[in-house]
Amino acid sequence: MSQNEEIVKRYGGGMRVADIAREIGTTEWTIHNRLNKMGVERRPASISPSRVVEAARLYELGESIRQIRLKMGFSDATIKKALIAAGVDVRDRRRRS
Repeated sequence: MSQNEEIVKRYGGGMRVADIAREIGTTEWTIHNRLNKMGVERRPASISPSRVVEAARLYELGESIRQIRLKMGFSDATIKKALIAAGVDVRDRRRRS
């Protein structure tokens, strides 16, 4: 797999540009530039109110933050922060026995 394909795979999997750049050993600008040249549609910078409502609905139905991330394309941190701001009681990540 080429480095460009790896970048697309990671970005498509929900990884942040900053994290991809750090892991590959390059700059965020380089990652943005490569994604643009490959025609990859960029994720929105922030989560819209309607998407927060959808994330909260999915979370209340029992989906994990990770599952929601995979569906919506935002980072775990963005989703968790949005859920908390919306007043959702976020579950402890540790599994209960």
